[in-house]
Amino acid sequence: KNIIDTVNELDSTSTELIRNLTATQEHISQQRQRIEKLEKEKLDQSFLSPIDTQIKLNLNDEQRLDRLSRSVLTCQRSLSTSEKLLPAYKLRIDELKLTADNLEPHSKRMYDESQAKTNEFARLREKILAEKPMNASTLSDRPLQMEFADITDGIQRMQRWQIDTDQQLSGAKYSYDQTINLQESIVDIIADIRRLVDESRSIVSSVRVGAQFNRTSGVNLHKPYSKSQANLNKQHSKLALSFRTTEPDGLLAYAGSENEDRYMTLRLNPEGQVEFTYDVGQQRPTSIVTTRSFTDNQWYDVTGERIGSHGQLTVVDVNGKDVFVGVSDAENGGQSILDLSDEQSVFLIGGIPSQVTLKRTYPSFAGSISNVRLDDHSVSLWNFQSAMNYNQGTIPSVIHRESVPGFSMKGDGYAIFSKRRLRRLEHSFSLTIIFKTHAPNGLLLAYGGGDIEKRFFAVQIIDSHPEILMNTGSGLVSLRLEDNVHDNQVHRLQIKKQDTELIVQLDNQLSESIYDRDEESRIEGGNDNIYVGKYLGQDSLRDAITSRGFSGCIQSIMIDRIELSFKSEHYKRSENVETSCAIEQILRTVQFNYLDQEGYVETMEKNLTIPWAVTTRFQSNQPSGTLLYMNNGHENINELIIYFEKNHLMVKHKDLPVIQCETTLSTNWWNYVSVYRDVQSYRLYLNDTECGKLDIEADSNDWQLYKTVFIGGVPQTHSTQVQRLIGCIGDVNIDGSLINFNNVVKLKNVEQNCQTNGFSSNNNNNNLKGPIVYPPFIYNASEPVSSENVQLKFLEFNDDFDISSSTTAPNVPSIDLEMNNIPESQPAKPVETATSTVIIEDEDEDEDDYSSRSRRSCQLPMTPSNDRGKDVGYRFGDDHRESRGQVIVTHSSLNTAMNISFKFRTRFIHGLLFYSGRDVSDSSVSNEFIAAWLHKGHLVFAFDCGSGKGEIEGINRVNDDQWHQVDIVRNGNNASLYIDSQSQGFIIPPGTKSTLDTDEIYHFGNIPSDEIFQSNRRRQLHHFKTRHHNLQFQGCLSTIQINNQPVAFDTTVNEKSSYNIKTCYENEESGMFLDGQRELILENSFRLGQRFNISFQFKSRVKSGLILAATNTNEDHYLFIYLDKGNIVVTLLQNNIDEIHVVHWPNDNNDNEMCNGQWHSIHVQKDLTFIRLHVDQYDVDEELLLNDYDLNTNGPLYIGKMNKLPPIVDDIPVYVGCITNMKIIAFDNDNDDHSSMRHAKALHSIDGIQHTCPTN
Repeated sequence: KNIIDTVNELDSTSTELIRNLTATQEHISQQRQRIEKLEKEKLDQSFLSPIDTQIKLNLNDEQRLDRLSRSVLTCQRSLSTSEKLLPAYKLRIDELKLTADNLEPHSKRMYDESQAKTNEFARLREKILAEKPMNASTLSDRPLQMEFADITDGIQRMQRWQIDTDQQLSGAKYSYDQTINLQESIVDIIADIRRLVDESRSIVSSVRVGAQFNRTSGVNLHKPYSKSQANLNKQHSKLALSFRTTEPDGLLAYAGSENEDRYMTLRLNPEGQVEFTYDVGQQRPTSIVTTRSFTDNQWYDVTGERIGSHGQLTVVDVNGKDVFVGVSDAENGGQSILDLSDEQSVFLIGGIPSQVTLKRTYPSFAGSISNVRLDDHSVSLWNFQSAMNYNQGTIPSVIHRESVPGFSMKGDGYAIFSKRRLRRLEHSFSLTIIFKTHAPNGLLLAYGGGDIEKRFFAVQIIDSHPEILMNTGSGLVSLRLEDNVHDNQVHRLQIKKQDTELIVQLDNQLSESIYDRDEESRIEGGNDNIYVGKYLGQDSLRDAITSRGFSGCIQSIMIDRIELSFKSEHYKRSENVETSCAIEQILRTVQFNYLDQEGYVETMEKNLTIPWAVTTRFQSNQPSGTLLYMNNGHENINELIIYFEKNHLMVKHKDLPVIQCETTLSTNWWNYVSVYRDVQSYRLYLNDTECGKLDIEADSNDWQLYKTVFIGGVPQTHSTQVQRLIGCIGDVNIDGSLINFNNVVKLKNVEQNCQTNGFSSNNNNNNLKGPIVYPPFIYNASEPVSSENVQLKFLEFNDDFDISSSTTAPNVPSIDLEMNNIPESQPAKPVETATSTVIIEDEDEDEDDYSSRSRRSCQLPMTPSNDRGKDVGYRFGDDHRESRGQVIVTHSSLNTAMNISFKFRTRFIHGLLFYSGRDVSDSSVSNEFIAAWLHKGHLVFAFDCGSGKGEIEGINRVNDDQWHQVDIVRNGNNASLYIDSQSQGFIIPPGTKSTLDTDEIYHFGNIPSDEIFQSNRRRQLHHFKTRHHNLQFQGCLSTIQINNQPVAFDTTVNEKSSYNIKTCYENEESGMFLDGQRELILENSFRLGQRFNISFQFKSRVKSGLILAATNTNEDHYLFIYLDKGNIVVTLLQNNIDEIHVVHWPNDNNDNEMCNGQWHSIHVQKDLTFIRLHVDQYDVDEELLLNDYDLNTNGPLYIGKMNKLPPIVDDIPVYVGCITNMKIIAFDNDNDDHSSMRHAKALHSIDGIQHTCPTN
């Protein structure tokens, strides 16, 4: 009764709390509106202060929470009293059974004796009657009759006593049953209490409040879940909140143990940058730091997510846009568990209260905090355990991200994607659409159209049925499924086109097929657009498909494992589309139950880059099974298998020995698994304890692409040797990518989540107790039970108690209390003996913020080092700027004999190294000269003593950007050339003159651009100066000597002797470095027209970036040249409608080729009928033009960055790297003569740009 009264009181208290909280919310809303109205009227702040104070007082509702806590404590005391009555029942049962067992032999003996005497009496009576005369007196029989009556009475008394004993035992059994029923009632009551407490917590957490923190504030919040929920999140943790501040250096949040061996934190560092730090037991914390400060007094939402030993930090501005995304890799080892269920774990916000002691000190935060979340559970800032100087509220932020990515449409919206890089859509492809809708008609996807043959492909919903339409030129082919899909439930539509066959499957229904009549079956033609939700084209396709727009949510569209989303490189534009759908939980756990059928999960391809880690948790009562299977197609030599055999975890990779875990797996509880690979070893962890290791030699290939990834098993057509998993698996993390089972390629015989048939999703800790099993109450008078063997099952009430509807679970232990000795129940504690230390290298802080994999794959870091190295010579010709030096050498023997030596380094094929001659304005003076230059990459040396020229060319190309030593020796009328100490030959010019008479001025790198100078020496210069080749040497010269006299230049001045000469440093080379910080305009207006050539060389530090943009003032004509995930793309847009994309794909085995730290050449050529893209020495990529593309680009020419990109390329980031030798030439007519050409300015004309290219 006390328990019932307490529960009723708790129920009424919760109802009152809900009512008061609702009233509080309404009051807050009213006061907020009043404040906003007053602020609009610009009233004085002193007038608003009392209202703010009143709101803060209204938010303080701790008394109701205290009342709820007291009610729970009262109920727990009542339960404790009931629990104390159980031993009394047990002792009473003991007494009754003991008495029955002791009396039973005695009563049986008495009964047997009475039966014997009765039989003897009957025998004697018959004998007496037989011998006694008929008329004899009966007086002599009376003693025997009296004895018989006594025996009969004794038997009756014994029978009555037996009946009484049975009644008492029946009463004892009833009491025992009542005790068991009481225990079950207590379980139900506790479940109701916990449900009410959870509801109360949910109500409290739903009240969104903000708090103002100062340098002395701190709060320790209640964690929003019970232990059992926290155990499910051991390998995956998420910490998030919103904040705003003007001051750096402060703790935002801390979640973890007080001794700081396992924790995660969000904080602002002294520079105002957000820093996410976590440690899962390695004692080497991993940190992710933003690239900018966030102390501008604006609201930001920050999320720190840990998946195993991987991490991700995301910062979102008030508009919901990502302003920073950074990730960390598995550099710090294979441990992966962060257990927030420990009683010693704390959840701190804003600072550290005095009641909490951490080993490390954190400065308190100064500013506002709201919207606190832990593992996607909202936590109210007034639901705290302890606080310090915490009594000021603030209006919470309005940033909302409670949704899943997708396309939410209402019938009038659409999204358009580009088909570039999706050429398989023309012939064979795989398409998966996950959607839900309540409308019976609507278009899901369509592309093609626009040509006479009406080639197109479309997926639509007609009269509630999915329908697929296709026309490849031989007529329409269609398939309409029978199932209805307008039930507002999530449906998965899978379409596979292989040659002429089209296979369609909806959800888990049987697939259906149709065949195309065209043998080639190609969907060619049309524009570049893929339409989602609604078709906007004005061609014949409009008549073939529905005009109804889609209404509902398209959660995912995948084409050949490439997802179309608002963040993908294929997205172009959209209208009337919300960028997210209603929130749907990520499916993190699945179950395999079919013993006689194949079951597996197939997911997208994964790339493992050393160091990598794979983590997961699973439970199975089978001795063997497969957790993860990965290989590259059918190349079994590269396969990676994580499996268990005979209850031991194992890993097999490539042809290496199998790694086996010596620890036995649990068949009842979750097993937490982690596999870690670094350069030197593989390490295997079970429940965060290292249990297996394999040392290996360093592998030159530090990454591996796995195109085939299966979880839980593999298809029988793929392999029949792999043992299937029977059980549950969840939180599968493949090198930082958490698998969402709602977004995979295929689910075969898989059930969502983990049901409680043999397993319990709540039983995720080895300390938890299983369902209760009560012993039967049996008493048999013929088979008495000894009191020493009687056991009674009792409950242990603690936070780990598991409430299950199952009544039998023979493999789950219970708490046994012996009759003679009732010990106090203690939960078992796991013992961990193995430890390991992992050293993590410092990560580069200067990284790109859009993709960890992109950052690591490029050879050069995004931000170059400040170390330029040592001075190694003189640099000439930074990006074609005139750069030259001259020196006067007077030596009496120079005209008869001389030697010149120097070192040079360049990657260009043309350029003047040195020259000396004389002015021949007087026709009587001969054309004597001496010079060395580069021609098509070869070094050429020539001289003329006046009677004829002699020339020699080096054997090998020397434009390899390496240092080369040149030695030239002339004696009279003959000379020798040495390159790198190797003789290139000697020359003897014609004639007999052996003296060389010049003006003794030696020009290095270039000659003066003075027209008179060049005109007077044109007969000398024509040997090495042509119209098509620039004389400017671009590179470095060093250790120049003429007749053993060193030559030096002054790099600090610009004068006749040293013009635009720079110091050549070891870690620099020629070129222009673009850091992506500002918009660079090469020309304010430049029209490309119908014919143009664009060429340049680049060395990129990023895999994606805008290199060149030619624009139009009306924003309807564009040319873009950019890097896109390692590909080179040229995009043309005319009249905002016609699009052409030319794409160069690098080698599949080296997708970072375009940012491998080497120079690459680009040449784009457009004519009337084609556009061609030349990349290095690869075959040309070409697109034919059906229409005359006349690019009226009368706007600016941008280099490296354009602030306002059109939708077609607005996802392309800025370019970071070096560019040189850029030439942009447009032709005004069909002739290539010089008069018809227009040249854009040279790169060096841009002011304020770095004219050297760092190499580190």
